Amino acid sequence: MAVVTGLLGANFGTTLLDVFKVQDPVARGLAIGSSSHGLGTASISTDPKEATAFPFSAISMTLVGVFSVCLVNVPIVARAILQVIRK
Repeated sequence: MAVVTGLLGANFGTTLLDVFKVQDPVARGLAIGSSSHGLGTASISTDPKEATAFPFSAISMTLVGVFSVCLVNVPIVARAILQVIRK
């Protein structure tokens, strides 16, 4: 799923943000980094018009990763994920 969301975000992320008229570089970077992870962040790193959004994308990607690792270490969350996977 991470690869699929990364590919979708890298290919269509900036286009969707343009369609929804999201112009703020902070919002654009946070959206790309948190939803499409490394591939999306890498795709906007090469786009000159997204130069100001790139650092926010990298920060967002990192924070989502750290938050996910911390959340999975909560026993009740880990059990819930395992129950979903086993079904």
